[in-house]
Amino acid sequence: MKSGTSTHPKLLALAAALGITRRDAVGLVELLWEHVARYAPAGDIGRFSDAQIALAVDWPVDDAKKLVSALLRCGGRGRKGFIERSRAHRLIVHDWPAHAPEFVRKRVQRERVTWARPDDWQAPDCPDLSGQRPLTECSEAEPREGKTEPSEAKPSPTTPGQGGPRPDSDSVSRSLSSLARGSVSVSRSGEPALGPVGTVARKLAAFLAPGALDGDGRQQRADATCLRQWASKLALGPAEARDTALAKAAELAADASVNNRIAAFSAWFKGRYGGKP
Repeated sequence: MKSGTSTHPKLLALAAALGITRRDAVGLVELLWEHVARYAPAGDIGRFSDAQIALAVDWPVDDAKKLVSALLRCGGRGRKGFIERSRAHRLIVHDWPAHAPEFVRKRVQRERVTWARPDDWQAPDCPDLSGQRPLTECSEAEPREGKTEPSEAKPSPTTPGQGGPRPDSDSVSRSLSSLARGSVSVSRSGEPALGPVGTVARKLAAFLAPGALDGDGRQQRADATCLRQWASKLALGPAEARDTALAKAAELAADASVNNRIAAFSAWFKGRYGGKP
């Protein structure tokens, strides 16, 4: 548990709402975080029923609704509690990407899990339209430790900022045909990507930055972060928005005059959809 949590007004309100001592409230929240870290690392605690959440923190199952209500409301009027409601996940842990333990962050990064975000969350822009996009990740979910490295770097074989090798015209045509059928498959292993966000990210990567989702280079990680952020919005939006975005990505892939497909797509996406598709 983070320093200061045991005396935080939110925890005191939780104890009062449940009629328990502060000591018991500390234990309850600690059990909840441990359960989330191991079984819902993205923070999507709503995958469990209220009764299952109660069992995880040793709370009476027949009083599970009271527990969940207290966890939702302990932040006070106009503020989030320890958890919050979500259209996509039912319930999510409030600010979990910022407060998750380091071993959870590493697991999320290793397994390429998408954080469960609030409904009104907007991804930071993946900016720079000049073709000189800095080699930094555009997600705030993984804070850097120590000093920030300078953005200057020697060009890699995939040419930083240009999204890797450009697909040939035949492969773009085949991909567009597959897109029309809704069956684009771009996994390096040939297997379909798991989950709607991963599927959309793979489709975007095929046009904008081939190999970015499977690479370990700094530029590839930066491109992959942008791809996943766009995909997280498109996957929860209407099918028409996904098809339009994928068609635009294919158009950029086929245009030899576009030097930085990631930056060009970022500008188009922001101009067309703004916050959400």
